[in-house]
Amino acid sequence: MGTAYSTPGDYTGTEAAMSARMIRPPDREGYFQASKVPLPPGAVPIVENDTVIGYQRVVQGNTWTCDLDGHPVSIAEPGLGTPLIDPLDVIFVVGAVGRIALRGMVKAGIEVAGDMAGKATTEALASTATIALRQAFRRLVQRELQFTATTAAHMAERGRYVPINILKLAVRYGVRDADPRGVTGAFRYTIPLWKAGRRLGDPPKRYILTVILREKDWTILHFDYR
Repeated sequence: MGTAYSTPGDYTGTEAAMSARMIRPPDREGYFQASKVPLPPGAVPIVENDTVIGYQRVVQGNTWTCDLDGHPVSIAEPGLGTPLIDPLDVIFVVGAVGRIALRGMVKAGIEVAGDMAGKATTEALASTATIALRQAFRRLVQRELQFTATTAAHMAERGRYVPINILKLAVRYGVRDADPRGVTGAFRYTIPLWKAGRRLGDPPKRYILTVILREKDWTILHFDYR
């Protein structure tokens, strides 16, 4: 698939900035992943608040929980329970103790919030691994973004919305080049984006996410994916 940059909408670079706290995202937009490289083959994405924050994979029989840079935050030896990893699954982290829902697995096991899976077949993600993974992800997305009135409105649109932390990852990991409209102090960031729907069994689709950032105050002037 070739690179597909978006054609930015109408902005001047002088728009007033507004806090991301004013944004009300739409419901049921699926989950998103953006990183320097795709997840390793066989890795299971770990999703919290619609965003992939890390993944798990089996290495020499041990289950590794890794951040998006591939650094392990927890390594668990095989236990007596059902193995965690299935390459077709997704782990959904819910609440403070890191409960999970595995896509496509609806047998007896852990109660799962909402309409994601109903039941899952494995133990909850260890609380220590959950805390470590959340801490690693927060370090990647510490700086706050701002929005214009236009981009804030786009964040409420179904099919246009992108989680704020994904936009932050685009700025952190994406290819940076000049703003195509020539706005002084603004730059374009592009990065592969994977998005999967809420229905069980929906495979992720690959897109190119484009973000135009006014860097002096970290304001999003434009974003979209295609």
